[in-house]
Amino acid sequence: MSRWADWFAITPAQVERFFAASCEDESPDDAVMDLLEPLLEKRSKRRLHVMMDKAWEPIHKCLNGDRGGYYDVDFGAGKYPLDMLVAGGEQLLVDGHRWAGLINHETEVPALAVALAKVKKATFRKRFFALPDKQFHGINDEEFDWVWAHFEDLPPFFAKVAAKGHGVICTISL
Repeated sequence: MSRWADWFAITPAQVERFFAASCEDESPDDAVMDLLEPLLEKRSKRRLHVMMDKAWEPIHKCLNGDRGGYYDVDFGAGKYPLDMLVAGGEQLLVDGHRWAGLINHETEVPALAVALAKVKKATFRKRFFALPDKQFHGINDEEFDWVWAHFEDLPPFFAKVAAKGHGVICTISL
């Protein structure tokens, strides 16, 4: 199971389109995927984009106190605004092989940018080493360095997105 994650900056107009697509009566998942697929296909060409492998999962767990084990993620864990990082404010896809959450441009992205900038490596490390020893990754210094290196991509991304007044789509392949 790959479980790659992508965070895409999207304009306020795109935020509205994604939200409207998720509310369609007939097939909201198809409507959301129609908007999401072009982002996924051209991800390498996007300036405001973070792509990461499975490191998103321990990042979520360290920031939100999620105590789940191997591929057991509680998207409802944590407190605002850090719970928005992976879960987003609005779940856009219900079924299928992909999960997607919308983080709105008005309040959630700015709040998350501030909260991520305040995350200290020592606190994150303490939480990482407190994770149950039933993760897909080891609980050791090498794995911590790998997870922290991925985390370090997120605060500047969210700061730039917030400065532009954009929203974010977080999508995970399941």
